[in-house]
Amino acid sequence: MRPDEPNRVRLRHFGRWRFGPDAHMDSVFSETLLRAVDCPYETDSRTSTFGGDQGEVMVNGKAMGQGIEHLEKLQEALGLNLDKRLNEKELETSSQMLAKLNGNVRNAIVCSRWLREPHKARKYLLSAFWPFSWFAQMYRSAKLKFKVMYRSTGPGMERVVETAVRDLGIVSQHLGRKKYMFGDEIHTLDVAVFACVSLLIWDPFDYRGIKSHFIGENSQLSNLTRHAIRMRQTLFPDWEELCKL
Repeated sequence: MRPDEPNRVRLRHFGRWRFGPDAHMDSVFSETLLRAVDCPYETDSRTSTFGGDQGEVMVNGKAMGQGIEHLEKLQEALGLNLDKRLNEKELETSSQMLAKLNGNVRNAIVCSRWLREPHKARKYLLSAFWPFSWFAQMYRSAKLKFKVMYRSTGPGMERVVETAVRDLGIVSQHLGRKKYMFGDEIHTLDVAVFACVSLLIWDPFDYRGIKSHFIGENSQLSNLTRHAIRMRQTLFPDWEELCKL
């Protein structure tokens, strides 16, 4: 590939569903990031599948990985940086909040999906025990899946929502009445917040009443709902069309 040629970006095996561009937080994050930096891309859409079967972003034939932890790699490959105008303090704040979104908030989203489709959750759980030859991999996978299943259906389920709402509250306080997280421009934190909040408010399934914190002008996280609507209108004018696929 010559230096003057544009990057060829392809969303491989991204799953479309009726409530958003994709059922996975990481996939929504990646596609929103591409739109935020105005990067053209191709996609081979298919019906969304449950579990760990996620799409991946390909840049010039190379997989970039998925999710918040791979954002630097993806932006470097594209030669772009959404946060180049942020100062050192703002970058530190962004990093701290991204860690919260990638922790407790992610747990709530995962648990919500497992409870919404328990029959698929059980099938996905059993997949941890295959193939038997990969014992170490099987053990790690099974341990993780049992942990998530316990959190979503066992005594720890209230704690999952409590910690997610607490961390989202910190993000909400930072946003305040601003248009975006750091003013009038979209940054990486805006993309991550949208990926999380959109899956919580537009999926009809309400995991342990978490939606009540977003709905209504006087609700605790109502400004995050307005932020998500603003992001959708700005970056996904074709939202309804995507949801039909």
